[in-house]
Parts: sequence; structure tokens; C-alpha cells
Amino acid sequence: MFILITGVPGTGKTTISKTLKKVLNNKYIILNDKEFCKKNDLGSYTKQNEYVVSIPKLNSAFKKFCLQNSYKNIICEGHLWCELNKQNLKLFDFVFELRASPKDIRKRLNERRYPITKIEDNVFCQETNYVSNNLDLKDVVFYKVNVNNDINKNINKIKKIIYGKNTERKKF
Repeated sequence: MFILITGVPGTGKTTISKTLKKVLNNKYIILNDKEFCKKNDLGSYTKQNEYVVSIPKLNSAFKKFCLQNSYKNIICEGHLWCELNKQNLKLFDFVFELRASPKDIRKRLNERRYPITKIEDNVFCQETNYVSNNLDLKDVVFYKVNVNNDINKNINKIKKIIYGKNTERKKF
């Protein structure tokens, strides 16, 4: 399976991806968007030391990666993956958008020492459905998963979808 886990920063993508990998018997590799972009030199640093990624370069490098790895047993996690083009997004067997409460997002990003403006930008992006709208515009079938601090419940929601016990396939 080729799985995408996306959502705004602070929704638990990394934690859920690592746990899901264990649940799936560690047969998966996790491909983090930030590491992938830096490794493939897909962006540059701003004066504020932010790494800004070229989306065309991201799409090109991702397509090349998929051709070389036959995209099996990979969990792609990160907020940038929703920026992939329609052709690349259609390669995934499952696309999950994680959503957390604004309170949890603020707490997690504050613990990571995000500036208040970046924290509020990310809360705003979730509240205005940035990721959902982005996937929807590309006609991608995806699942919204509302997460909380109970990792087992979150993983069970995803497992039910993967293993077909959740018939609510949602395309927004």
C-alpha cells in the first residue's frame, strides 16, 4: 500500500505515521516531506531561515522517486504532500487528512516554539479547509480523520478505513 498522511502542522502526522508503521508490521518506510525536500534540494532558505519549497520541483522529484521505488509499502507524511499535482496524488491507495482541535494545534506548535503568527496561520488553514480544498480541486478521494490525544483510537480509525470496515469513503 501507498499511504499519504497530510494535514496542517500540529495534527499528529508524524506520531500517527510512526505508530501506523508499527501496526503494519514495520514493513513500511516513512517518507517525510521536509526531509525529502531538503535531501533533493527542492527549495531554498529565506532571510527568516524558513525553507521554501518549489512545488514544480517537488512534483518532479516525487514522480522520479515513485518510478524508482514502485511506491509499495510507503507512508508519506507531511503537510506539503497535499501540494502534489493530481497525477502524483492519484498514485496513493489511501489519502488521509488529519485534523485536530485548534487548542491541540496551538499547544503542539507552541511546544515546538513556532512564532504566534505561524501558529495562527496553521489554525486558520485548517479552519478554512486549505488541505481539503486543495485535495478536492484535484479530484482526489481522501478521508478526513479527526484526531485527538488517544493514539490508539486514531490508529483504529485509520485501520478501519484501510481494511474496509469503514464504508464512509469521502470525497470532498
